[in-house]
Amino acid sequence: MSSQGRRNSPRVVVCVAFSSAVLVCSPASAADNVLDMPSPSDYGGAGLLDTRTARFFPDGYLNFTAALSQPDSKYALTFQGLPWAEFTFRYLRDPKYAGTGAYFRNFDVKIRLSNESEYWPEIAGGIQDFIGQRQNGAEYFVASKRWGDFDFTLGLGWGRFGSRGTFENPFGLISKGFLVRPDSNNPQGGGVLFNQFFHGPEVGLFGGVEYDTPIRNLKFKVEYSSDTWPNDVGNYRFPVNAGFSYRPLDWLDVGISVMHGHFLGVRLSALFDAKHDSFPTRIDAPPRFRARPEQPAGTILQPDAPPDAPKPDPSPAGDAGIQSRIVDLTQTRPVAVNPQDLGFPAAPALPPVLPPAAMAPATPPPKPGALAADVEQRIRTGLDGQKLKVMGLSVERDKLVILIENPRYRRNTEAVSRVARILSATAPAEINSFEITLLVVGEPAATITLERREIDALARRQGSPAEVFETAAIGSGQLAPLNHLAPDLFPQFSSTFFPLLQEDLFDPNNPLYLRIGVGFGGEARLTRSWFFDVTAFGTIWDNFGQITRLSNSLLPHVRSDVPLYLKNGRYGFANVSTSYYFKLAPDVYGRVSGGILEQMFAGAGGELLYRPFNARWAIGIDAWDVVQRGYRELWDMRHYQAFTGHITAYYQLPWYDLGVAVSAGQYLAGDKGATFQFWRSFSTGVQIGAWFTLTNVDGTRFGEGSFDKGIEIIIPLEWVVPFSSRAVYDMQLRPLQRDGGQRLLGDTTLYGMTNGTDYGAFTSQWNQLYR
Repeated sequence: MSSQGRRNSPRVVVCVAFSSAVLVCSPASAADNVLDMPSPSDYGGAGLLDTRTARFFPDGYLNFTAALSQPDSKYALTFQGLPWAEFTFRYLRDPKYAGTGAYFRNFDVKIRLSNESEYWPEIAGGIQDFIGQRQNGAEYFVASKRWGDFDFTLGLGWGRFGSRGTFENPFGLISKGFLVRPDSNNPQGGGVLFNQFFHGPEVGLFGGVEYDTPIRNLKFKVEYSSDTWPNDVGNYRFPVNAGFSYRPLDWLDVGISVMHGHFLGVRLSALFDAKHDSFPTRIDAPPRFRARPEQPAGTILQPDAPPDAPKPDPSPAGDAGIQSRIVDLTQTRPVAVNPQDLGFPAAPALPPVLPPAAMAPATPPPKPGALAADVEQRIRTGLDGQKLKVMGLSVERDKLVILIENPRYRRNTEAVSRVARILSATAPAEINSFEITLLVVGEPAATITLERREIDALARRQGSPAEVFETAAIGSGQLAPLNHLAPDLFPQFSSTFFPLLQEDLFDPNNPLYLRIGVGFGGEARLTRSWFFDVTAFGTIWDNFGQITRLSNSLLPHVRSDVPLYLKNGRYGFANVSTSYYFKLAPDVYGRVSGGILEQMFAGAGGELLYRPFNARWAIGIDAWDVVQRGYRELWDMRHYQAFTGHITAYYQLPWYDLGVAVSAGQYLAGDKGATFQFWRSFSTGVQIGAWFTLTNVDGTRFGEGSFDKGIEIIIPLEWVVPFSSRAVYDMQLRPLQRDGGQRLLGDTTLYGMTNGTDYGAFTSQWNQLYR
């Protein structure tokens, strides 16, 4: 899910500091009226203060909330993962352990059950803290209805929301077992305790109202809470909370409240729209398509229409000669529709088109492989200006063949589009088609052949992206284009220094540990597909020395000793490895790698991926023999050795750009099982996902948490800055780092590496890129 590039780079990402700063300055989508959006609750999701409403944020919104109040402080990430589903990860200080600063992690889910209508409220149901020891476990149904400037909410709650009971649990009519809410029987936590859901002797009644004041973007909230909080943390018996929510900027919501009649609360929420680009235009906008210059009469090229040329007759009679083509780019194959099927009159017969050989071109086509030096220089200069690497360039009769690599653009399809724009402006007029092959780590990933006459029409405003697509040939990268690879390209060398920011989040004793430093990355490309990489780092400042939590794991400490690596590895190597990439067939990718592979392990192994170009599914297999590294992250090794490998099935669902992957095999600690991954991707490149792993290690041996699980957020730098970049910030939110179900970092990169070069990427992005 998270494989975004070729190398096993450290979890530290070069752009994180800059991107985080710019994110704060990036506006939410202007298409969303902030007055029509709900305000966040102190728990992160849409709500009042302590209580929920049935409202939801627009699809794809991210909400980061920090709420400082009594009896606890809460930090939450809420994601509107689907139009009808809200997910929240929360990190909070438990008031019962205020003296020790103990923090707990909660996962919430809320589902819309019905939409609001004129006479019917919006209704939702949810579960708070549904995985874990459930210190804050609660379930609820809630309804919200708006009348003018007032939005009323009324709900029923179980668990914590039923601690101020109003009436007997109605589910007791189904079974008396619902009247008893059992305590957690899993001291490790982490399990889904179905026997607690909607159980309890009483149900609490909660609700409130949100008022849109005459002051723009200022809302007043008042609520009745059915949550009494634990009796041993103080007097929180007063059930009424009140406060204001103000949105000074589209992306910022600020709240202030009086909680439980005694305490002042402050909330800050940052909201971001993952579905829309933060900037309407980029400072490195692509050049426009250009038509070929006017040719002498008798050639196969048609001249540009003079400015004073008569325009086509728009009357029905004039429509008789129009050849209409409708192309659905979401289909596996483009579909041409007969104009007569749509009610248009039949088009008159056209004169036969003579083949090129029957015509007498003014300029004979170039010989195979020949391209004038000045023309080649113009093409290379144009592509250099687009930050694209030309790996090969030649001519086959009237077709120009070009091989490129894309080190700049997040979307590989955009790189192909920019190549077409440069070729339309620089290629000789007698060239009638462009064959563009995109190389990824030296291997052909996709080949696109474009008919130049359609690009000419597009440039003259006489064509459309659909017509370009209809005549284009799009297929998986074949090996034949490698015959056009330019000689003497290798070896190549590159290096860079970069600022380093490394974080360790959500330790039970402290929300944030941080390292600030400097990094060095070097690469030697020895052949087309053979790379040698080095990534080193040094620390300027960190507070990792304050980490006190040590592993008590009963399994081999393959991950739970991460505090020892953070404390002792003040300078060292994150990666010193070599990789060779290859293709066994047009749809079969492979690689072998060896060396220092990641922070904790060195070794050797590889992977194979079968990814049919025109399919939603893919199958991969990987295998690695590794040895654990020393804590200083230099050259020393420990005595632990492991074999790990998995078979992984990937599938792209046809809804909401959802993807799933299931991996089965052996993990670093020797346990065997399967990992289940789910993610949603947006056109902006933002990707939000989750995973969980179940192995043959039971909860008592796994330890706290019972099984491995977490959330992953991938934010491309291009989303938060007005220029193109392939850099991403990859953040994993794991409730607790244990040893069961742990994989080698970067064990599967081929699937992520080939994203954006499959048929689905071209069909979904074509209209944006060819206009």
